Amino acid sequence: MSEPRTHTPSDFVQAAFDIVDAQGLTSLTMRALGDRMGVDATAIYRHFPNKESLLDAMLDFILGEAANLEPTGATPRDRILSVAANVRAAMRRHPNLAGAFAQATGDFANGLTISRRMIAELRALGLTGEHLVRMYQSFEGYILGSSVFDTGGYPETFTIRQARYRYLNEPEFDEVARTAGDVERVTGEAYVLAISTLVDTCEELAKL
Repeated sequence: MSEPRTHTPSDFVQAAFDIVDAQGLTSLTMRALGDRMGVDATAIYRHFPNKESLLDAMLDFILGEAANLEPTGATPRDRILSVAANVRAAMRRHPNLAGAFAQATGDFANGLTISRRMIAELRALGLTGEHLVRMYQSFEGYILGSSVFDTGGYPETFTIRQARYRYLNEPEFDEVARTAGDVERVTGEAYVLAISTLVDTCEELAKL
């Protein structure tokens, strides 16, 4: 089979998303992608030298969904919360790829855009020097780590967490664990609360 002239790297990335979103990451192989696109697998290697480079392109695309949205809000706090929400929402749209972020080693252009946006807002809060670096790292670690943990395996994630809440045999957790939807709601609220708490810390550090 020959590669149609119209096939671009983004065509292969979109087709790869179709496979992963529907069937899971383990179903994505160069051969499966070639079959879906109607080309020999060797055609894919003209754009992506290996599967890892294809995954990197897919992850950068996800980050791009967040990076392409201007953060909303009149204050740095509001805009930081907006960036955090945009990243989480983008990862939620492709839950079968969430875990790949934990093992990614590539540099992502869209990730750099998000990072620079966050740094600008932290500066606007008044952070400088090592306080700026430490708090940026705190936000990066929490936003990505929490989103990966909460998104991977969605929606089963919250059914599993519901069972874990019940296993604790604590009344407050039993109340939340009435449904998986309640667990998901509380998890989302906890995410916003944690980001807000980090911003509170930034504001305190800026006063030092």
